[in-house]
Amino acid sequence: MKTWKNIWLVAGGFAVASATVLGQGAADVVLFPKDKPVMEVDFPAGFKAAFRKDGTYLAVGPKSVMALVAWEKVKDAAAVKSGLPEFAKSFLLRSLSFREVNTPSVTDAALSGMFDEEESVTAKVLTAAGKNSDGDEMFVSATAFPWAHRYYVLFAVCKPADKEQLEKDRLSVQRSVNEVNDD
Repeated sequence: MKTWKNIWLVAGGFAVASATVLGQGAADVVLFPKDKPVMEVDFPAGFKAAFRKDGTYLAVGPKSVMALVAWEKVKDAAAVKSGLPEFAKSFLLRSLSFREVNTPSVTDAALSGMFDEEESVTAKVLTAAGKNSDGDEMFVSATAFPWAHRYYVLFAVCKPADKEQLEKDRLSVQRSVNEVNDD
């Protein structure tokens, strides 16, 4: 039997929002996006997650918050690289209640483990710092990657002291992305 809990979404001591969340274990596979799934994604053990009304999949872990978002308005890598800073800033301010986001940097990255072991996916990775609604300094990573003829962004947020664990969790999620199994 599934149980519902009303909890404060907290990452490293900063409140994101109040939401009703269905408890999810590591064995649960998320089909994303909710309306027409094109990928399966798995978040690490200890994360509680749910879809938001805007289609974002928000996952709250012991020391971090991750969000998977469909990015509708970009078509190619050049548009992703130039648009990612503004898209990330807008998402962080609007959806995760950040007070400010410092000037981010965007780099190219090859994500291995997606599609198949021999092929890597070219992605754009944004890193930045910002202040949450409580004024605490936060580290932000946003990975924009192509999948099924669209771009998606995996946001990962934590306190600077928890960056190492955040990177492990983020990589785990990225490596779990797989095509939807229609069997």
